[in-house]
Amino acid sequence: MLAFVPGLLLLALANYTEKRKELGILTQVFLALCVMLVILEGAMSVAMADSLTGIKSPKAYGYGIMITGVLSLLLFLEPVRGVLARIISIDRKNWLHATALIFAVLLVGMSLSTALATDIVELSKATGIDSASVILQDVFFVFAALLGVGWLTRKRLREALVRLGLVRPKLRDIGLSLAFLLMLLLVVIAIGEIAILFGLASDSLGLEDDPTIEMLGGVTLLAGIVLAVGAGVGEELVFRGAMQPRFGIILTSLIFASIHTQYLNLISMLSLFFVSLCLGYERKLAGTAVCIITHACYNGLLFTIVALGV
Repeated sequence: MLAFVPGLLLLALANYTEKRKELGILTQVFLALCVMLVILEGAMSVAMADSLTGIKSPKAYGYGIMITGVLSLLLFLEPVRGVLARIISIDRKNWLHATALIFAVLLVGMSLSTALATDIVELSKATGIDSASVILQDVFFVFAALLGVGWLTRKRLREALVRLGLVRPKLRDIGLSLAFLLMLLLVVIAIGEIAILFGLASDSLGLEDDPTIEMLGGVTLLAGIVLAVGAGVGEELVFRGAMQPRFGIILTSLIFASIHTQYLNLISMLSLFFVSLCLGYERKLAGTAVCIITHACYNGLLFTIVALGV
């Protein structure tokens, strides 16, 4: 949990200085320090490549981290943010928006660098990743989403929930979530069948040798339900709730797919991208709460199939 604290504090600081503009320099300074630490980590990984263990390609990891840091530094430049402002709904002069962009770049860049330079499954086993660790990540996502939209600094809880698109679903919305659940399954099965046709997969849902199940060492029915609900709430609050209104459906979906680094192959990434597109459209139609239901039911169904050996 301690590893998540600096990021949460920086999100809170960025929101606080959004209200107190005269203190905006604090966000810029601490954000720059964060990025410089990332670049330093990359440089040290390259310099100490021969002595690092647990990473297949320490230099590749280091260079990837350094590139991530440099790309993040570019976002400190207002003209660069101005170019992005023509594509997505951000204000190039707003440092809260800049913070969100930099966090997104760091999240994607560090995730991909880790995935490309290590065996995620083996690394997870070696570091003791279990269901509790995954739930902890989902808890971090919940707090990141709430603090990111201004809870405790600019907004009361009710206002933050409204900004995240959390409205009480009506009976019609429940039906809509089930319709989108069917859509997700059809999309994933269609991609899986095409992959089977070209010899790139062995089953349409991709459950055989699923990396997440392998990382956790298997999953029970109860654990599967808890993990499904956790992912539904945590990921939807961050991606559909906090991120999508600023970044749009397509960019949010690219980020969503890229952070699921245990599925680093073309078919899985395509499935995740199209799943995210469907959830993004659902968010526009009915709000984030309905997306949470769909996402949780989708993951829960897959975990149930695995747990029961169906």
